[in-house]
Amino acid sequence: FSYLSPTFLKRAKRYYQTFCKVIAPFLASNGGAVVMIQLDNELAGAHVWRGSLDYNPVSMEIGKPGGRYPVFLEHRYRTINALNAAYNTAYTDFISVRPNDSENKIASDDYYDFYCSAICDYIGILR
Repeated sequence: FSYLSPTFLKRAKRYYQTFCKVIAPFLASNGGAVVMIQLDNELAGAHVWRGSLDYNPVSMEIGKPGGRYPVFLEHRYRTINALNAAYNTAYTDFISVRPNDSENKIASDDYYDFYCSAICDYIGILR
């Protein structure tokens, strides 16, 4: 599963829109007793506890020009030569980098940082 799946986000948006309409009269700002709402519980836990992060190529935009993953790598390394030097790889561009490429495995720390940034995107969407 993927938090950033377009199908999931469409359904989550519909759920939150309905939920917000129901809870609005009970918010403290409207004279009610509800002072805080938790948008999600254990965000990264659902993946981490199962021993794998979200590697969905569509949701994480892996291999997509201008996509979330290639842009993250470009911001981190600035040049493909810097990434290649860090991992002793020979990629020609950030779009061709795959996080679990069996020949040229990119460090788990990089993907974990990327995954955390994607979780931040998700919670921003919910907010």
